[in-house]
Order: sequence, then structure tokens, then C-alpha cells
Amino acid sequence: MNIDTDKQYQESRVQSVTPREGVGWEVEHDGWHLLVTSEQCQVEPKPGEMMRCYGRGIGYTVRGVAIGGRVYRYKTEAEQEQERQDYLAAEQRRKVEALERSRPERDAKIAALPEPLRKRIERFQRTLGGWRAEHEPYEIFVCQQAALIADALKTSEAIRAFHARPYEEQRAAVPGLDEGHSGNTFGATCRLAQLLIDRPELVEQEHGALCPLVGCVDYGCWAAHEGKA
Repeated sequence: MNIDTDKQYQESRVQSVTPREGVGWEVEHDGWHLLVTSEQCQVEPKPGEMMRCYGRGIGYTVRGVAIGGRVYRYKTEAEQEQERQDYLAAEQRRKVEALERSRPERDAKIAALPEPLRKRIERFQRTLGGWRAEHEPYEIFVCQQAALIADALKTSEAIRAFHARPYEEQRAAVPGLDEGHSGNTFGATCRLAQLLIDRPELVEQEHGALCPLVGCVDYGCWAAHEGKA
């Protein structure tokens, strides 16, 4: 397939063009903004020209751009998919290499966790091959912070109150609370801390820290693997 036979595109009219020095132009079209590079075509787009964006549409990669009949960049669907697969393979290699470099440090962090949290991570390791390279640093961080909070606050009622406090009060209540929490890590941390105090036998079965983003099956959650048996 080439661009002349490719029918997977959306058309709109260029509304405005803003030069981006050394790169190309920021083109506004149909209420959206797209950076159009000048590598393949150096002719500046003009407002009023028709623009074709090749790809599946909103939410998918724009794999080609043509404005006023001039092609600024283009990949076939197969070429774009191959580029995506190459990127994913390179990312996986990077994560495996990072695991091998940091394995002793990670193992030491896991060994230092309270037993329910340690067993939780060991279950994830057994459940999915590749889990350590893909997800382990995130889960270790959440487990370490859960242990810290549980040790500082002692009761699940105190943790619930802590969760709702302003950030500065949280830092004062739990020295060592990490500044890099997202909403997801903080929520998962507090849930695990409460379980660690009230129901330590359920810590292993609690959903994975990244489960809301990647799903139970791909994360190796107890609910999707052992829990459904």
C-alpha cells in the first residue's frame, strides 16, 4: 500500500499555523493541534488548506500527514505496527537489563518487608513470568510505603484519617513518606497498610498496585488467577 491507495484517513481544514523553529509547524485543525515536521516537506502549510491525517482516528497514532496535497510524513499501517513492535521489544529488553542490574538491591528490599508484604510480592513473582521486569519496582515502592505507614499510625482508623489530611500534615504524621506518590500509589499504599494491621492474611490477595491501569490478569492479581478457582 502507498499513500495514493490508503483510504484510512480523516480530512479537515487547517485553521491556523504556528512555526516551531527547527522542527516545523503547529497546525490547528478541527479544534485539534498537531506538530507537523518539515523533514519531508519544507513548504509551510497555510490556513484554509485541506489536511489529511492518516490512521484510525482520535486516540490512535497519526501515521501520516498531507496538507494541500503535499506529504509531510507517512508510514503504512504495517510500517507503523512494525515500529510499535520494535519499540515494545526494546522497552522489554531495557526492563530485563534493569532487573538484572538491580536484582540484589530489590531482593534486599523485599527481604526487609513484613512477612505478609514479602509473601505478596513472592506470589506475584511466581504467578507471571516477566512480572519482575515489568511491574516489580512499582509494587516494592507501594509495599515499603505501606509498611512505613502501618508502623507509624498503628490502627486502620488512624490511616483512614491520615488519608484525608492535607499533604503537609501527612508528612508530619509519617516521617519518611515519599514525595513521589501519585493518587494511585497512595491509594494502594493506604489500603495495604490497613490490611497489614487488621487482616494481614488478606495482604497477599489484595489487588496489585497497578491493577487499575493494566488489569488483574496482566498484573497477576490473586483474584484473576488463584481467586477464580
